Amino acid sequence: AHVDGQVSFHVINKCPFRVWPAAAPNTGHPVIADGGGFLLQPGQGKQVKAPPTWSGRLWGRTGCSFGSGSGSGSGSGSEPAGCQTGDCQGLLSCNGTIGMPPATLVEVSLQEDKSKPSFYDVSLVDGYNLPIAVSTRAADRNCLINGCTKSPNSVCPRELSVTDGSGGAVVACKSACLAFDLDVFCCRNSYGTPETCKPTMYSKMFKDACPSYFSYAYDSPPPLVNCYSKEYKERKKEREKEKSPSTFPIPNSPKMAKLYAAIIIISVLSLCTWGAMCATFTIRNNCGYTVWPGMLSGAGTAPLSTTGFALASGQSSSMDVPSGWSGRFWGRTLCSADATTGVFSCATGDCGSGTVACSGTGAAPPATLAEFTLDGSGGMDFYDVSLVDGYNLPMLVVPQGGTAGNCTATGCLVDLNGVCPSDLKVVLSAANGGGAAVACKSACEAFGSPQYCCSGAYGNPSTCKPSAYSEFFKNACPRAYSYAYDDATSTFTCAGANYLITFCPSTASQKSSGVNSQAAGLPLVNDTMVFLGGDSEDDTSSSAASLAAAPRRALSFALALLTLSLLLLKQQLF
Repeated sequence: AHVDGQVSFHVINKCPFRVWPAAAPNTGHPVIADGGGFLLQPGQGKQVKAPPTWSGRLWGRTGCSFGSGSGSGSGSGSEPAGCQTGDCQGLLSCNGTIGMPPATLVEVSLQEDKSKPSFYDVSLVDGYNLPIAVSTRAADRNCLINGCTKSPNSVCPRELSVTDGSGGAVVACKSACLAFDLDVFCCRNSYGTPETCKPTMYSKMFKDACPSYFSYAYDSPPPLVNCYSKEYKERKKEREKEKSPSTFPIPNSPKMAKLYAAIIIISVLSLCTWGAMCATFTIRNNCGYTVWPGMLSGAGTAPLSTTGFALASGQSSSMDVPSGWSGRFWGRTLCSADATTGVFSCATGDCGSGTVACSGTGAAPPATLAEFTLDGSGGMDFYDVSLVDGYNLPMLVVPQGGTAGNCTATGCLVDLNGVCPSDLKVVLSAANGGGAAVACKSACEAFGSPQYCCSGAYGNPSTCKPSAYSEFFKNACPRAYSYAYDDATSTFTCAGANYLITFCPSTASQKSSGVNSQAAGLPLVNDTMVFLGGDSEDDTSSSAASLAAAPRRALSFALALLTLSLLLLKQQLF
């Protein structure tokens, strides 16, 4: 437990991005953690030792770039040194400097006398930038301070939001005290007591997202929990007899733990925290241009850690999605911020938020959608790729490492924009280089007729049948939803899987669980192979088997185009 009379902090980065942990001592205590700061890659951990009476704070920094003289090994030296969140005067090693709020803080006060408790808590009094969990070793769930049920960044009010410089993604959320500097929010002067300083709408927002953290200075009195480590009890059996640990349920109010352990584990987390079941979603951009993925959570499910970001050509980004989540992913194209107003918008898939983050709004059709319900009926994940709202990008969804269900790849490899019927085609305006097709509407979006929208008298599977337009989509993309009641061939199940979502999947690098004898020499439609297979980074069983009879599908697609052309000609003649 105690090593050379010191206490060990194990700091672990469970985020899918780099984090720069930092530590600052309270007055009279020494600097720890390699001068007060270091870099952790995703999945990495580091042991930090502290004197047995140390008191101070630890936090995580994000979006950092340090010059070559900092010793960080990151940054070119040509850009300003510092971090987007939690910065300490642009330094890798904070050397006792407190981080710039907003930042999630772990506050620790250690006692050398093992008969006396040490204390620790996680605080949002200075705002939020990352979810953090704290535990003891050996793990005792009574001593756990858990992470967040949802990211405050995803629900942060505009007046508290801190955004990055690349388009408005929220990277931190200020406290109301920091944002407004008013006594009522800062719990000072006439509001300087627990009786006069009460929760506000802003502190309640933090509390709802992170119930085990302190949300404001006089948050509800925390329960005290006796936390013994296994190592400590083994070496102090006589004390164990005197002070047997009590069993407490994990509370929903903030927790300051009385710590008798000598090893503390601090994890900088994604939304998947201790014991939570999550799936990792990796979004890959194989297009030859930037795509801005958007995410929308279904009603009653928590927003993800991000609701939108930029993904350059060839880049990938991963996120943890909690069990029970439902929602959709899509890609936005041709996006920019207005030079005058700063309002962010996209030519396709725009979510209307005015920023890169969609913040709870969905895609304006037409847009290709990947839809998910995790841990649904029977513990299965349900997923599909839908063209019901139209099409803007080729997309492929591949389950990885599933343990049950069919775990089949689904999506649409075909670039439909070039062959989209003229009455469904979306083209750029003349001011934006008009003439190029950028999306393909659904018939419902284009005409609004009940027969195409499966509404009114056509509002059930018996009366709403495939149309020539939906057959156009279906023959090109056999596993994707082509209209509202296209369930039989378009919904897939899997359990225990992670998911790879690829924009513009490469047919040249497809892999499947078996040998595909039909992939070579397939006909091309608009320079894209009419074929649906798996697209994965490895040869695991998560890659889906290819669809059979690919040449027949290519012929069917050509016939669908011919049928649609004849239908449109008939409408024009009669």
